[in-house]
Amino acid sequence: TDEAYHNGIGVSNSQLCDFAVTPKKFYYNHVLGNKETGTEAMAIGDLVHKAILEPHLVHECYASDAEIIEKVLEADPKSKRPTATKLYKELLAEYESNGKTILKDEHFEMMRKMVDAVYTHPRAKNMLSNGMAEKCLYAKDPETGLIIRGKADFILIDGIIIDVKTTADASPEQFSGSIWNYRYHVQAAFYLH
Repeated sequence: TDEAYHNGIGVSNSQLCDFAVTPKKFYYNHVLGNKETGTEAMAIGDLVHKAILEPHLVHECYASDAEIIEKVLEADPKSKRPTATKLYKELLAEYESNGKTILKDEHFEMMRKMVDAVYTHPRAKNMLSNGMAEKCLYAKDPETGLIIRGKADFILIDGIIIDVKTTADASPEQFSGSIWNYRYHVQAAFYLH
């Protein structure tokens, strides 16, 4: 599970990324166990990631605000502002307490288009049908002796690792900037052990 991986042994890329920002951020997130609230863009990226690699878990982990609004309107068809109602807030809290991330219906539509784009691409579809998704990897770093860990998005039968990324701009110039900004090169180094 995600929880077992995140609470498990070893140093992860995300821990090093937090430490690179400031040791205090690392301490806050990984020693004290606090969880920073991600951005909407991060939540959408996570949704797309889950839909591509673990589609059977999407409805377990995510819900559309339209689903909650529909329940409010069933209870009160005359509601002019369903998201401002007490019932909406109660349902939202209930969904979130059950571990669901709530996103707008338009984000689910965007996700469906992105997943369709991946699975209608002949090469991508073929690659993502011949391996294992979300595989935890552990190794001992030869220089430091530290146990390091990574979670490969997808490992092909021949051992090649596929890392699924979402981006606003996939042009070589912009994506190379994303590689640097999000430290994907550090993540890749973890996979090479």
